[in-house]
Amino acid sequence: MFAEIDQIQALGYDSLWIADDTFTLNLPYLEEFCRRMAGRQMHWSCLSRADGIREDTVRLMKEGGCRRVYLGLESGSDATLRLMNKHITVDDGITAAGLYRRAGIEVAAFFIVGYPGETIGSIERTFSLALTLPLDEVSFNVPVPLPGSDLFERLGEPDEGKDWRQENEVTFVYPSEIDERWLRGRIDETMRAFAQKRQSDLGAA
Repeated sequence: MFAEIDQIQALGYDSLWIADDTFTLNLPYLEEFCRRMAGRQMHWSCLSRADGIREDTVRLMKEGGCRRVYLGLESGSDATLRLMNKHITVDDGITAAGLYRRAGIEVAAFFIVGYPGETIGSIERTFSLALTLPLDEVSFNVPVPLPGSDLFERLGEPDEGKDWRQENEVTFVYPSEIDERWLRGRIDETMRAFAQKRQSDLGAA
């Protein structure tokens, strides 16, 4: 890996995007990576799990050049997280976001709304959580049951009348009890509130 990083840096690049959703899972590996990155004058961003992160590891990440982490928090409801089989809790996400923020690392978060079996109340708790956490970026998507996934097996055959080629759209490709127009409206409202909060936070900094 570091031979490749040397080549990238020699070409004049000064930042990396590490698109590995298990990157922070192996803490000894992560910590060694951070030690070897320290002093390279290269910033990097990565995906991070919300559980298993320690304060000393986060500090090493900052010293090693980590600029931003992306957390797959998914929901503000523990019941919905269990439906998703995420093996994390809402408190895990709150703790992780706080650890990274206090270390001076920017935090972004992904959320899924409209998961089969969740309620309007759990969706609203997700929006509330997103506006409460110290985040620099946020995104909301609806679940897409990819063939071969547990969700695909659970839902059965997809709705043939839906266009599966649409990415990052608030469009259900299977029958859902959640009204798409309502959900789009609430996402828009939450994104506006988030932008206002970010502007206020930056002004106060």
